[in-house]
Amino acid sequence: MHLLAMIFLLLLTMQLISGVLLFSLNVGVLPSEIASYYLGSEYTPAKSMETLVKVTLPHLLGFGFVLMGVMHLYFFIDEVTQTKKIVLLFIIVVSAVIDLLSPYLILLFGSSFAMLKLFGFVSFELIITYILYVSIRSIIKKSLNKLKVKN
Repeated sequence: MHLLAMIFLLLLTMQLISGVLLFSLNVGVLPSEIASYYLGSEYTPAKSMETLVKVTLPHLLGFGFVLMGVMHLYFFIDEVTQTKKIVLLFIIVVSAVIDLLSPYLILLFGSSFAMLKLFGFVSFELIITYILYVSIRSIIKKSLNKLKVKN
């Protein structure tokens, strides 16, 4: 059981790293780069609503699976209080919604919402990183305790 959970968490860690790399290489890390990505520039056309929907729908499904898997494992960790777990769940869902909806706000209302996109993306990734760290540490600790008990 611990091995499967660990493999899942390691795969999610690799996905997290690739997501951050893709975001920084394709969209950018500055609000001006994010705005240009969605609104277009002299070299690239603006994203259309159709394009945003085509990107949002699979991301919505992916975010759901990631949140279900990560939070499921996280809720079994005894070292974290129930209140902290619920607060973190609320924050991560809000950051995911901000991350998914902010491109529409950029397209509809302008570049001033680019900072919101950056905030949503960074907060979502940081919270996932924290949850992955705590979950992996807990699984390693429980596995080491099982080995000590057997010996």
